[in-house]
Amino acid sequence: MKMKLLKQFESEVDAKTLSERLRHKGILTHVSSLNSFRLSSYATGSLKVSVWVVLSSQENDAIALLANKKHKVSCPLTEEQMVALERKSKAAVGIYLNTGALYLLSGLLIGFLIWVAYSVLKYS
Repeated sequence: MKMKLLKQFESEVDAKTLSERLRHKGILTHVSSLNSFRLSSYATGSLKVSVWVVLSSQENDAIALLANKKHKVSCPLTEEQMVALERKSKAAVGIYLNTGALYLLSGLLIGFLIWVAYSVLKYS
């Protein structure tokens, strides 16, 4: 499952509108850079808000819907399927972040213990 960039906008509203229109047709999307865009491009460097197609198998249907609003999606997802995929994705990100934080804290603890041992040995 590799996301594909569908379209970029200078307006958060336009990006969300497209995302909702595609979701209504059964295409799962992700809108990126919303928080960065809100903080201002000066602070974050984010000048555009992007709409991504989450499932590469739905990319052609999403592109076709951009050109023709009446296009019939070949394999639409139900709302329940989209919610389940979003939950699964958030859980995977949470596990990844927790694992990264655990490694970071372990590294800091080891570094601190080495520093304490060095200080004790240096002044003994």
